[in-house]
Amino acid sequence: DDEFGQKRPGVLVVHEWWGHNEFARNQAERLASAGYTAFALDMYGSGKQADHPDTAQKFMQEATSDMDQVKARFMKAMDILKNHESVDASRIAAQGYCFGGAV
Repeated sequence: DDEFGQKRPGVLVVHEWWGHNEFARNQAERLASAGYTAFALDMYGSGKQADHPDTAQKFMQEATSDMDQVKARFMKAMDILKNHESVDASRIAAQGYCFGGAV
């Protein structure tokens, strides 16, 4: 809500093992409509999305094979969110689903 002048809490939304899909983006939209600034990040990179459990498992295993990269992507997203003009950087949360919960 661009008309809300005060800084608000920020929320990182981490997707399921399916990838950065409509579900994660819709969750961010719901949070935004509730008064938060939400950022649905892409932990796999390049917008990868799976439509079959075998592919989702492959993406998840590729991502988690390099936990330094997982941490770096998450921390970069947090940095972007904290520095957004609408965010109170002292009030940051994260929510994740499936794979995102582990992140």
